[in-house]
Amino acid sequence: GLDLCDFGLRLGRANLKMKRDDPAGAAADFAAAYEKDPPDRADAWIMLGEAHLRAVQYKQAIAAYDRAMSCPDRARTLISMKRAEAKQRCGDLSGALLDLEIARTAPGLREQADKMIEKIKMQLSEK
Repeated sequence: GLDLCDFGLRLGRANLKMKRDDPAGAAADFAAAYEKDPPDRADAWIMLGEAHLRAVQYKQAIAAYDRAMSCPDRARTLISMKRAEAKQRCGDLSGALLDLEIARTAPGLREQADKMIEKIKMQLSEK
C-alpha cells in the first residue's frame, strides 16, 4: 500500500490546493493518494468529485461520485445531488433528473433539487 506519511502529505496538499482555488491540482493529488490504496469511505470520493467538478472535469467528477455511491457509509441523497450537478454540466440531463429524484427525498435537499429539476425541464423544453 501507500506509505501513510506520503498519503497524508498528498491529502494535505490536495486540501490546501482546494482552498487556494486550484481544483485541478487538488484532484490530481487526491487521485494520486487514492491510486494505490483506494479508500472505502464515501467522503474521500466526494472530495475528489468536488475537486473535479470545480476543475470543470465533469466525467471524472461523475466517476468519483459513482465510487462514493459504492461505499458502505454513503450518503445516497447528498452524492446524488452532487452527481446530478456534474451530469447536468456535461449535458446528461436525463441522468441528472434521475439523480435529483433520489436527492429530493432528503428534506434538506428537496428545495435545491426541485429548483434544479425546474431548470433542467426548461432546458429540455428548449431543445
